Amino acid sequence: MRKPRSVISMDSDKLGVAIGALFATVVMAAGFFYTQLSGWEVAFRTAVTFVAVYVVTFVFVRILLAIAPGESKTDRKGGRSIRQADSKDMGDQE
Repeated sequence: MRKPRSVISMDSDKLGVAIGALFATVVMAAGFFYTQLSGWEVAFRTAVTFVAVYVVTFVFVRILLAIAPGESKTDRKGGRSIRQADSKDMGDQE
């Protein structure tokens, strides 16, 4: 018997925070180490970068989930994902 596949959760809020924090860290490092800006200017640029990347990621994931609803919908009967239901119906041949 095969192990079930792990599925990456496409939560727009969590992905937005993670990717926003990554980009904000890069902007902060570049501001302090490469351009020698003042601390307030680096903080402002970091905050603006985080908010902008968070919003873009949030909207992008929402649009992506709207375009491909089959991957995230669940079967009404058993609460299984459609992919799991299809693989069970096909017999999972090994």
